[in-house]
Amino acid sequence: MLARRIFPIVLLGLACLYLSSSAADEPKSRVEIAKRAKAATVLVEAKLEPDETGLLQLMQPDVVVPPLPRPGGRPQPGGLPAIPRGPGTTPPAEPKRQGTGFCIHPSGLFVTNAHVVNALDSEATIVLDSRLKSQKVLKGKVVRRDPRLDLALIRVEGQSKLPVLDLGADVEDELAEVIAFGFPLGTKLVKGGYPEISVNVGSVTSLRRDDKGALNRIQLDNALNPGNSGGPVVDRSGKVVGVVVSGVVGVGVQGLNMAIPVSHVRQFLERPDIQFTPPAIKKADASKPVEFTAKAISLLPDAAPDEMELVLANEPGKERRHPMKLAGGVFRASAVAFLGVEGPKRMRAVIKSADGSVTGTIEDKSFRLGGQTVSLGQIRSLQLGPKAVARLEDGKNVEGELVGLAPLAVTIGKQVLNVDLAGASEITIEARADFAAASCTLVARQKGKELGRLTLPVYLEGTKRDVEALREGKFLRPPRSVVPSSYLKAVSSKGDYIGQGKTYSYSGDQLRIRRVDRGVRIDVENWMIWIGAPRGKFLEVGEYADAKRYAFSDDSPGIDFTGNGRGSNQIVGKFAVWEIELKGNEVVRLAIDFVQHCERTQPPLYGMIRFNSNFE
Repeated sequence: MLARRIFPIVLLGLACLYLSSSAADEPKSRVEIAKRAKAATVLVEAKLEPDETGLLQLMQPDVVVPPLPRPGGRPQPGGLPAIPRGPGTTPPAEPKRQGTGFCIHPSGLFVTNAHVVNALDSEATIVLDSRLKSQKVLKGKVVRRDPRLDLALIRVEGQSKLPVLDLGADVEDELAEVIAFGFPLGTKLVKGGYPEISVNVGSVTSLRRDDKGALNRIQLDNALNPGNSGGPVVDRSGKVVGVVVSGVVGVGVQGLNMAIPVSHVRQFLERPDIQFTPPAIKKADASKPVEFTAKAISLLPDAAPDEMELVLANEPGKERRHPMKLAGGVFRASAVAFLGVEGPKRMRAVIKSADGSVTGTIEDKSFRLGGQTVSLGQIRSLQLGPKAVARLEDGKNVEGELVGLAPLAVTIGKQVLNVDLAGASEITIEARADFAAASCTLVARQKGKELGRLTLPVYLEGTKRDVEALREGKFLRPPRSVVPSSYLKAVSSKGDYIGQGKTYSYSGDQLRIRRVDRGVRIDVENWMIWIGAPRGKFLEVGEYADAKRYAFSDDSPGIDFTGNGRGSNQIVGKFAVWEIELKGNEVVRLAIDFVQHCERTQPPLYGMIRFNSNFE
């Protein structure tokens, strides 16, 4: 029975591209090709998570993590034993995953497969000139990761003259000769230290395409093994045409290996590295121009941006575009981030009654409630009746007799309706986005073609909410933005068994979210997050305290951040649902902040989940 195995990937260094002459593409001798490619090919080591120890042997092509046990520690289908849960099972420290990579920029940029490294900002070791007298061991950081393309970018700081490999063009013919470089079986072939590089000559045996006819994988007959993954595959001109990624092994199967086409690598590197810090804007200066500055660092010499556009919006559908001027390597523009915020504060409101509801924009207005002066801008909701109850922005309640509010002027499009509140049951208030955060997008182009963009919120002073507030278990209502955001950020405190004291950040395209009984499940890499309402209910907007381990929380809310072989027997936690919207069983919008304590007393694991949400 054939088993598909993915080789441990060696971090591939970003190959610096140069405009080449026809002479540069002419065939070179194998000796000449090998000399240059060996200098740019590196051994890559990535630290394994503690739970992976014992599951990986270097003779195996990839790290294999069995499915997590079902709640309660029962075995999963297929006979795999339940994975130990709780903090008493940490295996030996510092296990390593080894692979191959290559340098693409002399400043220290390396490319590799995404499945070899961990999340962004994780560390990796790069070994140059392995086992030679000139050997160097450098520390790098993962700065870009694309699971779809299975590529990652590692940056090593403080370098300037590293040897590089140029990127070539996709292979067009079977039987074309190619040469692969890497470190088969890693340190298994040496008694101590790092191994020598291996060079394998072979040919292309198949060009495998996707359902649209685009080249997806290059099949090779080179003699490759686990440890070659992430290594460069070059043509007779010495340019990279692919990246080793996987192989198929089994009885009677030999030389069936796969490489990622270089066109995928170019796609991965085409987007420039846009460096931008939003300006700090005081509330008093909200309507004044401020300077926006940004840099765009090209990873490919033939894809350097020559123009940048600043796009601002603090109301849906009302974008303002500003060209930025380039001077001294910096793009600059002066613009007003919060246009039209002067004058009375306005907000969106929903007024409910037994007959239906009215939704529109209202101006801020003060009234008396229970002997206190309260404004509409301070509240989230107001329950009307003989004894009114207002839920304030800070989570507190004010109740009592209501005086001085009716009627309300509600703007709906170009119409203004005076709504009598005599028959109303509830008013819900949402602060307008431009009083909290504006959308700021930087678009990098070359000769009119868009190369990449970066979107970040710009906050008014005093309105930004930070994930660190969750450490103390405080749920502060997040500001709103006109551009939906999707991401997961989780912070594991030192001493937390589940997250091992690390910070995890994932983009929206990495999240898989689905509806489950009582709530939602979020999958990302090897993590699973379960969040649910108490028994017999389903999640809705609000705060949930005294959460216990999902799915054994019974009449309590449920939460369980688990994965990578680690889980909790008991959990104490809480969470706030700011937004949730479903279409059938599909989750279309979600905003949740959460705090979890493994085994009830361990330091917190806390974070923020956003999916297509206007909450920051």
